[in-house]
Amino acid sequence: MSNKERVEEYQTQVWTHHNSDIVFDFFAPDAIIHSSVKKLNGPAAMKDTIEVWLKGVPNIKVYWDAILPEGDKVVSIWHCEGTQTGEFLGLPPSGNKLEYKGITVYEFKDDLIQEYWGIVDIENIKAQCLKS
Repeated sequence: MSNKERVEEYQTQVWTHHNSDIVFDFFAPDAIIHSSVKKLNGPAAMKDTIEVWLKGVPNIKVYWDAILPEGDKVVSIWHCEGTQTGEFLGLPPSGNKLEYKGITVYEFKDDLIQEYWGIVDIENIKAQCLKS
């Protein structure tokens, strides 16, 4: 399986099937995770981060605009939408529809994600949650 195929499978499992446990199959035990909120380490921390999104926006739908492999890195360009019906980023449920775009960079070593960068405008997402 190529790194691009690994990213496609990982993203499908997490964001289409809401299978956050899959991180243990794809992330190295010492993986470094750069989220838009904070820097984390390891697959358990990544699972917790995914759970925040899935609980806050349980109907989240992610669309992949491009998946670009280059050496040991894969870049995923995407956009998504969903409704914030659960607590999310410390904010109470709003019922607001969220729409945003992002870029994720995956770096592989020995067929596992060693470093991950999730890039979104978190302040814009919070503003959408707070919109009345």
